[in-house]
Amino acid sequence: MFPAPPCTYYYKDVLTGQDRQDLQEALAKRFSEFELGLLLDSKDFDSWQNRFAGPYLDKLKALVDYTQRLGQVHWLVYYVDQARPGFDGFVTLRTKLTPPLPGANVGQVAPAPLAPAGPAAAGLAGPGATNGQPDPWRTVLLRDGRPFLDRASFRTVCQQVGESGATPILSVGGAVDTGKSYTARYLGNVSQSSSGNWRLLVSSIRLDWLAGPAATEGSADLDGLKLAQAVAPAVTDQPLAEFAVTSHGSEQDTTWAASTAGWIVSRASAPPVRWLLLDGFESTVLSPSAQAFLDALLAEVANQGSVRVALLGYRGNLSWCADAVTTAELDLADFSDPVKLTTHVFDFLLELQREAAARGRPALTREQVVEDARQVLGIVDLSAPSLPTLEAALTDISERVLVGV
Repeated sequence: MFPAPPCTYYYKDVLTGQDRQDLQEALAKRFSEFELGLLLDSKDFDSWQNRFAGPYLDKLKALVDYTQRLGQVHWLVYYVDQARPGFDGFVTLRTKLTPPLPGANVGQVAPAPLAPAGPAAAGLAGPGATNGQPDPWRTVLLRDGRPFLDRASFRTVCQQVGESGATPILSVGGAVDTGKSYTARYLGNVSQSSSGNWRLLVSSIRLDWLAGPAATEGSADLDGLKLAQAVAPAVTDQPLAEFAVTSHGSEQDTTWAASTAGWIVSRASAPPVRWLLLDGFESTVLSPSAQAFLDALLAEVANQGSVRVALLGYRGNLSWCADAVTTAELDLADFSDPVKLTTHVFDFLLELQREAAARGRPALTREQVVEDARQVLGIVDLSAPSLPTLEAALTDISERVLVGV
């Protein structure tokens, strides 16, 4: 799915065929494929480049058509207009979509950087703060206003993999609805806030989306070439080499996979360090060439350590590269403890209070914090809370506090 931005409006976009053509041309004129990919990934547009194949212009047409169908093209126009302010093409298109969006001069709608612009509220720095500055690995308030609660040991594991690279492969397991896929959102948030020597760039690839529409009805087969074509630009900032495309199917899968994975990892662009997240294994069947490519990619990453790979819900054999793998198993134990759950909710609200102060938003008083916590805890089953329900309730509060909706 495409993002639920800080202000969520249920609105069906209306763009004529010419408007759509104008938007595609404006995107092509103002952004390279790499620049647009970075922008949309930062807004959680779910690695759009990996959803659509073909030349850049074909991808832009697919992107515009897809966002129109989802009723999200107004947010696409809003974000690119912010990134390229003053460009007439975006201004004109945004004017046509103005009703569901804030006015062009409202600056507090898009997510602000997590680093405070001013002093935090006294005594309310929040659990993710270090010397008044949020630690992106510890924050419980993501940039899009959503919560990322608990997971203390998991955060530590992610930080160790991300910063040291001693074990560059992270395998995240857990039962259904324990939050495995939320790892992509969390690490994407760290990526946006990272800086200095440990700067990270996270690219997320959903294998079930990459495999095609059949994934929505059941298991879908994923071809090795399609997987390699998605991985290559995420790691190298360039398309897959022509030799890898032309040789696919003409030689043994293991031979093709080894040479293709070797080419990709040896050309990894840095800085920042590239972190590749692969999700959707549960609803995807890897073809022999896709499995061979994945194994070869992991082998190269294990040997070189220049790239990080996170496997979300992967059930394949990793014993052969165990020395390069860190395993994290997610569960809901802490969320099922009423005392710990209450602590998590208050941690989020205190971090929200600090962020509101940093953005110059109206103060969130202690009384409001207590009342918000009471209401959130009152709508969930404290013995077996639904994480989606908890997330939605806390996100609604953050939108009210940080945006005013």
